[in-house]
Amino acid sequence: MANQGPSNEQIQQLAARFKSKHDLYRYLDLALHVFLPRERQCSLQHMQDLLANKKRFYRKGAVRTMRMPLWPEMSLENQWQQAIQLPDFADYMPASWMAQPKQRQRSFFFSILQTLAPEYSEELIADCRQQRLEALEARIHRPQALVIAANWVGPLLAQPYVSSKFKILDFGRYLTFHILL
Repeated sequence: MANQGPSNEQIQQLAARFKSKHDLYRYLDLALHVFLPRERQCSLQHMQDLLANKKRFYRKGAVRTMRMPLWPEMSLENQWQQAIQLPDFADYMPASWMAQPKQRQRSFFFSILQTLAPEYSEELIADCRQQRLEALEARIHRPQALVIAANWVGPLLAQPYVSSKFKILDFGRYLTFHILL
């Protein structure tokens, strides 16, 4: 006899066991150890897709978690379009996240990315780190200048003041003044 699916009795048992989205989420999370987004970002539709085998999942022990740097280059908005093109990546993401970017959870996103494509994740961090270093070097080697109108010179020099940020002897190295005449 072919597999006909759950019996009426099994359906009634499931209905009695899971009376809310919260109940189902807690069971998948705590009893079955399914790696899920936070409950607020995990829609009922996503859990239904998991149970209908429309979406894929990892068990908690199989997921490679890593704290990703909180750099602007590593924001979800910057990385979403590239990551979604990776093979199988979209199969793990809730469908509602495609249309509603505000629902996306950073830690879930990067954990799935790290698990599916660890080399890509490492390259991504290395590239972002290199971009940050280049921007920092450019900023360090660029002299900072403060443009001052001529009528401000007198009031700025009228009272003694020593900056708390720099030694007085080193002050000229960090900031140059250009006076508008």
